[in-house]
Amino acid sequence: MQSSRRFLALFAATGEAVGPGLAHDERRRAGERVGSGLADTIAGALARFALAAEMWTWSRANAAPMENWTEWGAWIRPEPGLIEAVGAWIPAVADATMAALMLATMQIGAVMLAVGFLTRIGGALVVILSCVFMLQILPEAWTTASVYAALGAYLMLRGPGMVSLDWSMGRLARFK
Repeated sequence: MQSSRRFLALFAATGEAVGPGLAHDERRRAGERVGSGLADTIAGALARFALAAEMWTWSRANAAPMENWTEWGAWIRPEPGLIEAVGAWIPAVADATMAALMLATMQIGAVMLAVGFLTRIGGALVVILSCVFMLQILPEAWTTASVYAALGAYLMLRGPGMVSLDWSMGRLARFK
């Protein structure tokens, strides 16, 4: 019985043999998908929270001090140093609007990563922006940018894990 099953798994016409004696359907349990394990849940949560904390810290460090935290414009008002830095990074666009857009993007992205919403897209954007930072803005900080790119690549490829809005919405959207 074992040898015939192995033969069928290795030489099946569909070509779904993936290992020594196990077909693709036998290796993975019914209903299980990529990122559904405990290790993926822990690693995804740690990667999400690490990136979210760094993005939030960067955005608040480059924003002007707030007098009134209930005013939404105070959250994205950039410091003069950030406006000058944006002028050096993107010479064609050197105004406060671009700096405010960067602050808003980082703050919204941090919250979205923390709760696990659109995590794979966020991971892809982290990889792209880390490469831009590493190659164009501050090449001396390639080690830090590489770590952020690796965390973003993990989130892009494996997903956020079971403790996220992405996972919950995916479970609600499936009909069996």
